[in-house]
Amino acid sequence: IIEVSTCRIYGYEMLMRSQLETLKNPLDIIRLARSQSKLYQIEKLTFFQGMETFKKLVEEGKIPFGTKVFINSIGSQILTDSDLEEFREKYADYLKFLVIELTETDPLDSQHTKTKIEIARSNNSMIAIDDFGSGYNCESSLIFFSPDFIKVDMAIVKNIDKDANCRNILENIIQYAKKRNIKVLAEGVETKEEMETLVQCGVDYLQGYYFGRPSYEIQPIDPSSLGDMNKIYSKLRKENKMSEISYEN
Repeated sequence: IIEVSTCRIYGYEMLMRSQLETLKNPLDIIRLARSQSKLYQIEKLTFFQGMETFKKLVEEGKIPFGTKVFINSIGSQILTDSDLEEFREKYADYLKFLVIELTETDPLDSQHTKTKIEIARSNNSMIAIDDFGSGYNCESSLIFFSPDFIKVDMAIVKNIDKDANCRNILENIIQYAKKRNIKVLAEGVETKEEMETLVQCGVDYLQGYYFGRPSYEIQPIDPSSLGDMNKIYSKLRKENKMSEISYEN
């Protein structure tokens, strides 16, 4: 996850991947776990293994201390009190770098969702709405979740350089987000043209294959990708064609 204004790595998203040939798609794992009432095990495994991997990479110097770690949460699941206490004790020094990703399709009145938000706030962790724009309750979810980040769905991002309607949607999201002090992250960025359009629109962060593909090891980002982003951002700022990123409380 790249911060536009600094052209630096802001964070990493931890993704679940199976090493079994028959279960390559994460959605297949979720469906199988749901059918066998094992979703809780997936939720626990995701959080504990995700944070353990992140902690290890920081301790090895492969990820700078202070970098954010984004972890997806299953809407219907929440860690038990005992598991949550263990999680807090094991990763106390890293909780302030944790960003919990929720989806706007999660029930807004779900007690699980409310509790997750309360837990995140009590741990000084952050909240992101994932796949924003893919559901039907966009405005309601912003009010309910009061997120720190909006992760704009790749359905809006894909070919945004050629689609005026998608640009209008994104610009409206950004305009509202700035008033609420919410950062906007565009995910699924795959081309230089998409990157340039997103930077011109004023997104705060970018994520996608254009910068790097999922990997079991930390991989360096192609300097040309960062260089191209820095050029377009610097040019826009110099020409005063991009609005200043100022947030209101």
